[in-house]
Amino acid sequence: MKIEVILSPSLYDGRQLQQPCTAVAVDVLRATTALCSMFVAGAQEVTPLTTLEELEGYREKGYLVAAERGGMKVEGAMLGNSPTEYA
Repeated sequence: MKIEVILSPSLYDGRQLQQPCTAVAVDVLRATTALCSMFVAGAQEVTPLTTLEELEGYREKGYLVAAERGGMKVEGAMLGNSPTEYA
């Protein structure tokens, strides 16, 4: 069995293993680390949003909003999703 780790969906087309294979996506470690960092930094709650359009409404209400797409902070978000941004 050969295993290949691809760190971002954008890198999938450049993968080494080209034959048919099974792909598994795992973002658990980064997500849980970011959540823990938020709470350590003083967050009292985290509200996941379904769409990016919801960001502006939460920001206008005084919430600190965080969002990323493709590893880059989304325009309108105050923070990305990296755990280091909450230190």
